[in-house]
Amino acid sequence: MKPDQSQSDRPEVDDLFGDIFGLNARALKTLYKLVLHPRTVFAAARVKNWDGRRFTPSVRLALSIFTLQALFSFFISGEDSSLYTGFMEGWTQAEESTFNSLEEREAAGRSILAQFSASLPFTMLLSHAFMAVLVRVWGAGTNLTERVRLYMLAIAPGLSLALIAIICAPILPDYPQMLSAAMLLAVAALDFSTAWRGGVVAGGRLRRVLKGAVLALCSWLASSIGLVLSFAVATLTFLISGA
Repeated sequence: MKPDQSQSDRPEVDDLFGDIFGLNARALKTLYKLVLHPRTVFAAARVKNWDGRRFTPSVRLALSIFTLQALFSFFISGEDSSLYTGFMEGWTQAEESTFNSLEEREAAGRSILAQFSASLPFTMLLSHAFMAVLVRVWGAGTNLTERVRLYMLAIAPGLSLALIAIICAPILPDYPQMLSAAMLLAVAALDFSTAWRGGVVAGGRLRRVLKGAVLALCSWLASSIGLVLSFAVATLTFLISGA
């Protein structure tokens, strides 16, 4: 249940803006607590200044992880990487009439892949922030800022696992589809577990399980939307710059 607190202690919109800027050294502690004792961190998210700034604000934490994901994705997307080869195989199947030569298609693909990596943190944060506003599994009376904070906390461990997978991608020669599917399931399971153990509020155990599953599904949907948006932004940027 929600901790007792006065209205003056509850976070408001200006506190949400404060959450976004200035990552600090408490990020690893926050992730550690989210994995082992999530309820403590979720309780702090419902209080102004994160209960004495004991933890890194979740929006800031999520944006930092998204940025690291994009950074490592860019650096490992060399011509021998699975990310590069998988993307280019699909890209070079574009109609030949669009480009004068295969070299032009490949150059366009490399440009779009670079733009994709650059825009990914922002499109992912935007799509997840939008989903955070919509998802209401935190109990009656939870305000907008609390919903965003709690949602970002719930997905942070899963985002961290995805970051580890991206970093380890170069040592996985083929990066098979089965492994990708297993990683998606693992991230969804972490989203569900963190929300269920930490912040989901419901009248019974079954309802808490259902709400945790709803959050995990919405997180997967938001990530999918973020990827599509990032590719759309990258393609549009390429088209505008080449016009």
